[in-house]
Amino acid sequence: MIPNVMPRYRIGALLGAALGLAYGLTSQAITPLMLPGIPLYQPPLGLVGNIALSVAWGALLGLLCAWPTSGIAGTLFSSVASVLAAMVRFVFDLRSVGQDVPRVIMAVVIIGLPMIVVTAPAMGALRWAVARQVAADTPIARRLIVPLLGCVLVAAAGAFAVGQPSARALLARTHTLIEAGLRVTDAASLPAALRSPRVGAFFEQARGGYTLEWTDRNLDGFIELRPANSYERHSAVIARFTSGWTLVCLYPTAEAEPNCGGY
Repeated sequence: MIPNVMPRYRIGALLGAALGLAYGLTSQAITPLMLPGIPLYQPPLGLVGNIALSVAWGALLGLLCAWPTSGIAGTLFSSVASVLAAMVRFVFDLRSVGQDVPRVIMAVVIIGLPMIVVTAPAMGALRWAVARQVAADTPIARRLIVPLLGCVLVAAAGAFAVGQPSARALLARTHTLIEAGLRVTDAASLPAALRSPRVGAFFEQARGGYTLEWTDRNLDGFIELRPANSYERHSAVIARFTSGWTLVCLYPTAEAEPNCGGY
């Protein structure tokens, strides 16, 4: 019994790590590749760190999926683990916008339970792929087909993490705006959006490097930048400088000039 168990959980971890690498590479690298030269904000660990985290998380899920003797148990354990991780992030997102604890718990139950059902087929497919690698009567060439196909499918899913075209356009516009501001030497020469009183002392604050993030969530935190019209079309690009200063440029529409403020 032990000779079968040892290869199974090792193969599960390796296959999970390969799938995590495929997803991490595409989900984390596709937007930087489409916006070369633009410093993007990629929480929590940056480009390389997030790819490494994806590999580690894939290996853990593969291990949980392959470890139990029962395929059903392995599928259930890995499904629950993947949903729990998603729910932890979901809880932090809800708490960050001021949702009270009972509503957070209700949202987790309502969303989390169906997610277990949705993720179970994917974890079941992973368990089946691991079983094919363990089976001694499966030719090596045929064993490789399933992992390679899985990596291609997961990489394709990761490619959907690329931002929408309007978000990429606004990131590029904001980058151009900030770089134009950093090139001049007097306030009168700053681009109009950076001369706003809400921005403050751009030259004194905009020191060191910076990263850019596009968002259309929690914009009421910058309510003073939001006009009363086109609320549903508002979005913002947040520039985080290494000096600790943050510049927010809120775009009422993708075509409009931004309202910028310093924080």
